[in-house]
Amino acid sequence: MNYIRHLNGFFARLAEDKRMSSYHISLYFALFQQWNADRFGEQFIITRAETMEMSRLGSVNTYARCMKELSQ
Repeated sequence: MNYIRHLNGFFARLAEDKRMSSYHISLYFALFQQWNADRFGEQFIITRAETMEMSRLGSVNTYARCMKELSQ
């Protein structure tokens, strides 16, 4: 896993997709940090509460919407 290459790819996609907001960015970096802590495994387990806290998202609806949109 090339950490810098992966982040550069994310920023390139972010520049292309104007729908992405600060909520998406915050959630993405919380997920990236959790993935990093799990040593960049192919799969890793997250909890909604921990991810919301790390990303500073206060609404379950915003979390669900952003997670869905990031997945797409």
